[in-house]
Amino acid sequence: MKSIAIWSIAVVMVGAFVLIMAGQTQNDAVVAQERKPVMMYRFYNGTDGLTYVEKIPVNFNEKDVASLMTAAGSTITRTKPNGAPGEDFSGPYHSAGRQYVFNLSGTERINFSGGGTITVVPGDIELVEDVPPGKGHRELNTGPEDRVTLHVPTADPTAVIGPMAK
Repeated sequence: MKSIAIWSIAVVMVGAFVLIMAGQTQNDAVVAQERKPVMMYRFYNGTDGLTYVEKIPVNFNEKDVASLMTAAGSTITRTKPNGAPGEDFSGPYHSAGRQYVFNLSGTERINFSGGGTITVVPGDIELVEDVPPGKGHRELNTGPEDRVTLHVPTADPTAVIGPMAK
């Protein structure tokens, strides 16, 4: 009986030690992880009049602040799902005013007239510079939830033609 009690105490002690060490290892792993980079998708007009996309990292300063272009007002938009994940695009291509679009909730696929498709999720940032007369892009909200976005027009409406990152 006494040996069962000793073994029980030993098993409990070893179990507690393992749990403590596992918790410590997980905390160390979280501390050691690097921060996930924030990416921005830039939509731009090509010299051929079609719209293309490039993925650009957002750079933060030592105070974790990213400098973006000066803004001029903002709106929050909500769109209902209008397609399923495997569904093709049916809407027309369109261009927009020069603006940032911050994706707050929902998922959307975006197809570009110059080729390529991306999927944007909450946390993604779009810099939309495919301004008229370019052919533009088109979207498909794949749901199941509404997509909520914050649209922030830039103060300078002049868009740069062609890719910025090289």
